[in-house]
Amino acid sequence: MKFEPLTAQHALVRTTAAPRLMGDSLSGLYDKASRGLMTKPLKVGARASALPLREIEAINAARIRGADESEIRALVEQLHADRSKAA
Repeated sequence: MKFEPLTAQHALVRTTAAPRLMGDSLSGLYDKASRGLMTKPLKVGARASALPLREIEAINAARIRGADESEIRALVEQLHADRSKAA
């Protein structure tokens, strides 16, 4: 098994803190995830979940550049696919 050094690319943000980085609320984050406009949180413990910082940043960048919902959904699908490749 190969281990890479920790970088911001590997940083996880707890689900309760992620909405502040997105200008949203916790319920808004879960609503967006259910509609395919945000990646689904990862379970990191029995009672804890988090989002990869790079996914939050990628979705924020798409919103800043004016991506519509269909573009964001495509990005979210790609980010989910990238998770399985990283494993």
